[in-house]
Amino acid sequence: AGLDRAMSRFISSRQTAAPLAAPLLPVQCAAHHDGDASAESVLGLALELEERRRTADDSPGETPPPSGRRSPEAWSERRSDDGVRVIAAGGSRRAVNASAAFAGAAGGGDGGADERSAAAASSSCEGAAARERVPLLDNAKAALIYLVVVYHTLVVYTSADRPEGIIPVWSAVLALLKPVVMPSFCLISGHLSCATLSARRGYELCQLVAAYLLFQTLYHTNNLLAYRLNGFAFRALPLQLFQPQAQVVTWFLLALAFWRLLLPAVAKLRAPALTALLFAHGALFVDLGTNYQNLLSFLPYFLAGHLLPPSCWSIAARPSLRLGCASFLVAASAGTVALARRGERGFGGVTFADAFAGVSETYDCFNGFAPDAARRRGGCATLRAAGQRAAFYAASAPLMAGFFSVLPRAAGWWSHPGHMSMFIYLLHPLLITNPYVMRAVFERLSALSGREVNVWSPADDGAVVSAVLPASLAVCALLSTPPVRRLLWPLTQPPLRWMLRRGAVPASRRGPAARGEGGSS
Repeated sequence: AGLDRAMSRFISSRQTAAPLAAPLLPVQCAAHHDGDASAESVLGLALELEERRRTADDSPGETPPPSGRRSPEAWSERRSDDGVRVIAAGGSRRAVNASAAFAGAAGGGDGGADERSAAAASSSCEGAAARERVPLLDNAKAALIYLVVVYHTLVVYTSADRPEGIIPVWSAVLALLKPVVMPSFCLISGHLSCATLSARRGYELCQLVAAYLLFQTLYHTNNLLAYRLNGFAFRALPLQLFQPQAQVVTWFLLALAFWRLLLPAVAKLRAPALTALLFAHGALFVDLGTNYQNLLSFLPYFLAGHLLPPSCWSIAARPSLRLGCASFLVAASAGTVALARRGERGFGGVTFADAFAGVSETYDCFNGFAPDAARRRGGCATLRAAGQRAAFYAASAPLMAGFFSVLPRAAGWWSHPGHMSMFIYLLHPLLITNPYVMRAVFERLSALSGREVNVWSPADDGAVVSAVLPASLAVCALLSTPPVRRLLWPLTQPPLRWMLRRGAVPASRRGPAARGEGGSS
């Protein structure tokens, strides 16, 4: 019935209805009388019909020469070469293209090839999440969000991220996490983002901005409580919503909204990835401020993920490729840990302290503020810093490939934190930096270390620091439980329906269980 209605709209919208009526007859007959075996014929004829119409539009004064039927597979490949981003494969892919062809025909056929390509891309992109999830991406988000919690816990409670207080193994772990964790998150977010702004996508952008404002307020309140309880002065007002005094995790929300809003324009560039790299290096010489340098420094990863074809994950699953990438990650990890264990001896005149300082300076410049060592050399706005940023990009690519190679391909219980990644990402700072939690943890660390451990003198004993791993796992498990999701979903996915006119809110975004992924990006 839906096919019949689409055909009727197609005929009524074209002035040349009579010449097009003949190809429609076998399509209708096949739709009425055949089963699944005729689905290919239906789609093949429909796609052939759309191709003839495009040819007629491009050459209005000429009659297209007769041609043989084009198979759905060939059509999909040609449309992909023309720049349409096809998400699914096989039958789902052909069905999406066919529905896009009928949608373009029903619109009157006056938009031209570019609008029809955009409609096909939008249809493919909008339907990608609804058809199936990629287990590898859920597993990757689960592993990444756990590493984010580990990283932030080490930064808050230990000296592993401080060049003057290096802890051999743990500082090496942090040095490896910097070019892998947030770059991989940005890459996955770009891969799951569409270069079209539909009503649903616009609503999601509004939710991102609303979540940003909510959590900026919550973090500000948490800091106020922490300072006041410990006897320090803290200015309560005005709220620093867009000029925070320190780096906060909400930069990712703001960056994600900015990138997705910019994506339709950037996708039309001849070389979007190269353009993003140029802007990222040029941003070093512009004072964008804390939390805003990230918008350009991490943009190349987001665009790289968007440009990756959906088939890349099946290609990356080849045993030989997985083995090579995983071997590189293992070798890099072993080499970094070995360099850290050698201390001042190093290898070939290079010590871990020097290497760690360089990685830390580069990553701090990514976030918009220069450490003391970089300030003494002129800050981040130097050619040396630009070279370090280029080396960071080059090193992160194979490290990320190795990270994806060692992950399981199948879904399981370990995938659940990946569905809840945005919950964990936004809520864990409120837990690990809560003043009461910090007081209890520092008292416990002091008892284990035999000395007073606090913010100014954090833990530096490797055996004590090892407790971070199970503690971070417990935080991830707690924040990904169903009760937390049911209670706190309005914070990560603010319900904005009351602000919009009736019918403006997509039905798939009206409740906490709409996505089935807990606000994952």
